[in-house]
Amino acid sequence: MKLDAKPIKEYSTEVIKNFYSKGEIYKDYTNKHSFRSGEQFVYNNFFIKKGSLLDVGCGGGRTTFLIHQNFNKIIGIDINETLIKSAYETKQNEKIPIDFFVGDAVNLSFCNNYFDSVLFSYNGIEGILFQSDRFKCLNEIYKVLKKNGIFIFSTHSLFSWTYVSFHIKKLINLFTKMIPLLPNLYKEFDHLKLGDIFVKNAGFKMAWHITNPIMMIIYLKKAGFKLIYINNCERISRGLIKSSCFSIFGTQSVFYVTQKTDK
Repeated sequence: MKLDAKPIKEYSTEVIKNFYSKGEIYKDYTNKHSFRSGEQFVYNNFFIKKGSLLDVGCGGGRTTFLIHQNFNKIIGIDINETLIKSAYETKQNEKIPIDFFVGDAVNLSFCNNYFDSVLFSYNGIEGILFQSDRFKCLNEIYKVLKKNGIFIFSTHSLFSWTYVSFHIKKLINLFTKMIPLLPNLYKEFDHLKLGDIFVKNAGFKMAWHITNPIMMIIYLKKAGFKLIYINNCERISRGLIKSSCFSIFGTQSVFYVTQKTDK
């Protein structure tokens, strides 16, 4: 698969670490654990109970600590050493039997067919900016899941009105690059693809990807996953728990529940 785009200065391992290791983001990822809208319903109804779970991109362990009692074995990994250190300290203080390691979602160091379930919580997969890496992440998760294992994750939606202004700026950037005489008002967008945005925290700016749900479903199928449930936070909180393709147009995060099948 061809590598995406040129290197982007607002996206690197160090940028990711700095972004999540300071300010409000760090506090949010390490504070007292609580479910976000829709999470408890989805996790309770679709994960394989009493099996093994890998929490990819676990951060400070928010979801890991909330659901650990539902599994016989649970492991949390994150690329950020600072967040993993915080999760480990919480584990020690509260004497909770969870293993935390520094790890990369696009290069999982676990045996094939090892976990009953995998979680990539709270839109974390969108922190992987390049399409080739996101697809590699799906392949890595497929590899470590047992047959018929469950993979759950959530994303923002490209079709949300929340991001319209950002996408318009990107389109203006593309248009002005085609006509050199026009001033390029959004030159910082040069190496971003449609759906990529910038997010800011504690003085750091990081590139982030907003998911096209239709393309995500296609990638999941290519990787060997069957989509068994899709819904968004808003619908679930209103009691609309039936899976619906209309959920991809909501303003809140979309949950994908998938199952490993034979390719």
